[in-house]
Amino acid sequence: MAEEGKQGPKLQIDADWKASAQAEKARLSEQERSRESRRADPGLPKATFSTLIDMLASQAIMSLGAMADPKTGRVIVDPAGAKFSIDLLVVLEDKSKNNLSQEEADHLKHLLTELRARFVQVMQLVEAHGGGAHADEFEDGDDDTAAPDEAGNAPAAAVEPKEQPKSKIIIEE
Repeated sequence: MAEEGKQGPKLQIDADWKASAQAEKARLSEQERSRESRRADPGLPKATFSTLIDMLASQAIMSLGAMADPKTGRVIVDPAGAKFSIDLLVVLEDKSKNNLSQEEADHLKHLLTELRARFVQVMQLVEAHGGGAHADEFEDGDDDTAAPDEAGNAPAAAVEPKEQPKSKIIIEE
């Protein structure tokens, strides 16, 4: 009897209880996975360095007039916005030097080369069209075009070149 007191009570686990506990554990794990999958938007890409630089490149391309406004049919060129996005990519290139995989470094270099070439090309096209000869020009998002006087003459401010470059140029197609 003295030996019985030393061993303590015996724990008996039957097969049904064990199977039930495992089934409960599996059900809870599945609920947690389901909850996590609902939190993450399945339409978003994986957050990677390549995704980040692709987003910045997309912003630059859009600022260079990649798409016309669906409502007006006009192309909006935002040189300052495009330059800013390209400059951000250059900062990432400088700050991440020697910390990227070869594939990431090549991807970033390729994007910068393409964006710089497109920037120059678009600016040359805008300049060739007189800064938007058939365009409404905006500076800092405000409409700087004034209505002609009664004689139909354009106001002097609209004819004289401005000292500051345009931040946005809208071209009607």
